[in-house]
Amino acid sequence: MGNLLNFRVCSGNGGEEYRPNYLCNYFNDFRVTSRGFMKLVPVLKAEPPVRSARLLLCDLTAKVLRQGLEVLGMKRSSRCEGSNS
Repeated sequence: MGNLLNFRVCSGNGGEEYRPNYLCNYFNDFRVTSRGFMKLVPVLKAEPPVRSARLLLCDLTAKVLRQGLEVLGMKRSSRCEGSNS
């Protein structure tokens, strides 16, 4: 999940250079990586200390994706409307 930490750098470069494709590429890569991670690593079935850390990671992932959509001027899909992320 190292690319979670690249969000500020990528969003800065994409905005400063007027290159929204940088942001789109970053968010697509981030989405694919985070989804793969979440499929391989159980969150709710983990022991309490590990579960808490993984839930925090899920929360941060949702925040980055939400902020990315806002930066790009996009709305969440209707499939996301049921969640409070």
